[in-house]
Amino acid sequence: MILHRFKHSARRILLRAILTSWLQRIVGAVSGLITIPILVGDLGTESYGIWILIGQVVTFMVLTDLGGTNVLGRLVARCRGLEDHEAMEQLLSTTMAILTGAGVLVALLTVVFAFRVPSWIGVPESSSDIARTIFLILGWSLALQFPLRVGQGLLVGYQLYGYDGLSKIVDALLRLVAILFLHQMRLVTLINVALLNAAISLFTQGLLTIIVWWMTRPWRLSLRKLTSKWAREIVSIGSSAVVTTASNLTYTSGIGIAIGRMLGVEAVGIYGVAYSIMSNVYPLISALCTPFVSLASEWHARQQRERLRNVSMQVMKIAFLMAICAAALISICGESFLRFVLVLPWSDIEFRQAGLAMSIMCVGMAIGLPQLISRATLQGTGQHWRATIAILLASVISIMAGIIAMRHGADILGAALSRSLFWALQSTILMPAICRFLKQPLKEMLVTVYAIGVGIGAIFFLIVSRSFAWIAPHNIPTFLMAMVPGGILSVVVIYFFGGMHRMLWSGWVRATNRELKVS
Repeated sequence: MILHRFKHSARRILLRAILTSWLQRIVGAVSGLITIPILVGDLGTESYGIWILIGQVVTFMVLTDLGGTNVLGRLVARCRGLEDHEAMEQLLSTTMAILTGAGVLVALLTVVFAFRVPSWIGVPESSSDIARTIFLILGWSLALQFPLRVGQGLLVGYQLYGYDGLSKIVDALLRLVAILFLHQMRLVTLINVALLNAAISLFTQGLLTIIVWWMTRPWRLSLRKLTSKWAREIVSIGSSAVVTTASNLTYTSGIGIAIGRMLGVEAVGIYGVAYSIMSNVYPLISALCTPFVSLASEWHARQQRERLRNVSMQVMKIAFLMAICAAALISICGESFLRFVLVLPWSDIEFRQAGLAMSIMCVGMAIGLPQLISRATLQGTGQHWRATIAILLASVISIMAGIIAMRHGADILGAALSRSLFWALQSTILMPAICRFLKQPLKEMLVTVYAIGVGIGAIFFLIVSRSFAWIAPHNIPTFLMAMVPGGILSVVVIYFFGGMHRMLWSGWVRATNRELKVS
């Protein structure tokens, strides 16, 4: 196995990760625009809510991999940084054994919990059998996918994000075609949707693994290469990854289950649509953070702290400007988007609730997104427990706040407030930690990343809101016309004020590399 292959500049790695992730998310967003109205219309809001709830419960079983999937990428990057061939083979063999065992455990847990899950999440008795069947299908599919995740970890470790993005694009397109086929044949049922999703997930994971095997071969997986050293390290680092994943899932899935128990399955459907839209917007921006765990791990192994500080601060600034522009656009046009683009079968109150929920979530997202860079940097440089504690605290506090808000009549808006708080709290806790690690004054980060962005964001909001007030969209063409000024302005803001022009044309990463060579 040749560890020095695929060495590229940081700028090329970042741009490739961002562009492929954007392409993937654009395809996913377009797919969602088409499939969400079909699923809500054909299944009904209640059945769509059941689909959301079961999917969130199944994701909890991801934790059984002991963090192997999340840890593999950064450990592969470390082995590459040290150019240790033997360690790489031991790492891969040990990780494969852990993931295979985890897959067997997931299959067993799926059978054990299948008869209890519907009542736990508040599914009506009349839909319990269908919910149970969906849980079995998705759980067994997840179990089969576990050993295949070695391929994804290798791609992250080699910074080959383009191939991971392409597999997800294929996944989104296959799901779109499958849903359109079911809709055309009038076969959109929960069980059919679950079967197709399970089959497509297995196919794309398998395809990705084959591509990775071909690119990074030869793999030498062997029981003889299993080592307790790598197992302990995977569990040690993975334990923080497990807590991080558990915290995210506790919040994300926990708040959905809380809505189902307190407000009913239909409320989950409304919240699920708003959250689905946000989950397509946020990854477009968080794509900037994708390579930072493995890059930070490799640069830290090479003792290139100055390079890491310069790159991370620049990307944080760009991420905040992108997040503040996205927040302004969604706050202004979120409800119109739901009405004129998705054309959902909702009442005016439901449209208003979903639109306000999206606006509230945007605020926390804008505050917290730049600190995903901090989280990734800490995770990649051995400071993973600092990031884990931040996520754990944010998860516990925000879900408690959301439950209290819903109990006091805030309904879906209480859940949205919880989501916003989850992002903002992570940012508040992580900023001092990353400043200490990078030896960066906190005041300088606040001014460079946030203060300028808030001022630009306020101006951007005023201009775009006037554009919507002037055009007053009432159908898809007028909605798109109203979006044009905001779209153009956001690109200009991010390009010039975020420093993208310097990144692309002045070569700030190359300059950093030259400084490092001189020193």
